[in-house]
Amino acid sequence: MFLLVGVVVAWYVTKTPIPDAYATEIKNYLTARAHPKDGGWGLHIEGESTVLGTAMNYTVLRLVGVDPEEPLMVKARATLHKLGGAVNSPHWGKFWLAVLGVVEWDIVNPVPPEIWLLPDWVPIAPWRWWIHIRQVFLPMGYIYSKRWSCEETDEIRGLKEELFVTPHAEINWASHRNSIAPIDNYNPKSWLLNTVNWVLVNVYNPYLRFNFIKERGEQWTSELVDMEDANTDYAGLAPVNSPMNMLVCYIRDGPDAFSVRRHRERLEEFLWVKDEGMLCNGTNGVQCWDTAFAILAVVESGLHDKERWRPMLLKALQYLERQQIRENCKDQEKCYRQPRKGGWPFSNKDQGYGVSDCISEALKAVILLQKTEGYPQLLEDQRIFDAVDTLLLYQNDNGAVSSYEQRRGSEYLELLNAAEVFGRIMVEYDYPECTTACVTVLSLFRKHWPEYRTDDINLFIKRATNWIKGYQRPDGSWYGSWGICFTYAGMFALQSMAAIGENYSNSKIAKRGCDFLISKQREDGGWSESYRVRKHH
Repeated sequence: MFLLVGVVVAWYVTKTPIPDAYATEIKNYLTARAHPKDGGWGLHIEGESTVLGTAMNYTVLRLVGVDPEEPLMVKARATLHKLGGAVNSPHWGKFWLAVLGVVEWDIVNPVPPEIWLLPDWVPIAPWRWWIHIRQVFLPMGYIYSKRWSCEETDEIRGLKEELFVTPHAEINWASHRNSIAPIDNYNPKSWLLNTVNWVLVNVYNPYLRFNFIKERGEQWTSELVDMEDANTDYAGLAPVNSPMNMLVCYIRDGPDAFSVRRHRERLEEFLWVKDEGMLCNGTNGVQCWDTAFAILAVVESGLHDKERWRPMLLKALQYLERQQIRENCKDQEKCYRQPRKGGWPFSNKDQGYGVSDCISEALKAVILLQKTEGYPQLLEDQRIFDAVDTLLLYQNDNGAVSSYEQRRGSEYLELLNAAEVFGRIMVEYDYPECTTACVTVLSLFRKHWPEYRTDDINLFIKRATNWIKGYQRPDGSWYGSWGICFTYAGMFALQSMAAIGENYSNSKIAKRGCDFLISKQREDGGWSESYRVRKHH
């Protein structure tokens, strides 16, 4: 529930017309997803009302033309005021309000682009951060440094009156840099980050931030934004950094530039209309991911060799063939990108970010179909090998596998986590889901190509499954991050055990994992789990 604001603010400040149909469906969706009791919005559709969710989605509604006196708005505004108003928004919310000119930039904790000038060997250098956090703070730093805000409009004047408890003219913005509602403060800033922010605001910015340093930081972040745009055809990694990149191009290149026009076109891909209205997805689709799993489900059911389903599966195979990433990024080392040749993304080839489990599941689907009689060999062996070569680069030093990249930095970087609403986002972490995806596809691969990088693959599988075993909790479960949560991770981890021949009858690890899942089975035979379990572990 925090994604739509970036797209709508980017439209608004770049004077991109918002079609009436879009405005209607956005209103319909946010109306349907308002909290049934207090009328606010949370971080996600199941969450309690927060300042971030309520202030941002209220702002969205005002920007698409909703009257502030509509009952929906009155109720949401009352909840926002009970939470202390928009001055209690976390960092990202304050950033977007500063872009709109609803708040002054003094309320935003510093995001100096000069941090991108740090040498690569520095332990806190941004190239070591998790890809999502670094690609957000990259354009954010440029915009923060420019202290750019759009011109005042009637809607912005209205928001200045509506979002705050104290009259707008009386607010001391700098005093609210660290103000945040308790409900939003999921991951409080560390003492170290608070100290760094104080030094930046009170010492560095006024006395040490010389223009040549500032301009070098802006120039380098601008170049890195251009590299991200070039490597994704202006789609960006996700709908948080994509509208920010669009705004960088608007500030730098002007409203009529190709970069702005192309960003405007690509933003459409993040939008989705369902029965409740128009929302913003977390990616520009799940095409490769869902296609791979659909193939795997049909193969598992034994229907892949039935003539009736062959045309459907052939189209799916052809899609995965087209979406394989055939080359590494331009300026790969310069823009800190993981090698991707031979990989598959979560969504489509344009987006261009390989992910360990997306590569694994797509490759698994391709191998299973191409090794079934009657299916064409659309991917020759070398393209299969390219995928394996890329996949082997994802393993961390402890044997586990992360998502977008091999881990680059220490978990101590969490001391610099400025997002407040998210924890464990500064570096890549170890995931039983991603690790298992790699184990299962490499196990399948070595059955068909036993001579290719045999030692490397065997070692990868051994180290990965040893990590899976060591990561099991005393109750037999595994903690999952990409699904909810123990059920999801257990399902994957047990596949790792099966891949190396360990099962309920011959493995204590597998037996404990199975017993855990059986203990959670519901009376109707199914399983369920609340997202809240993740908040307590």
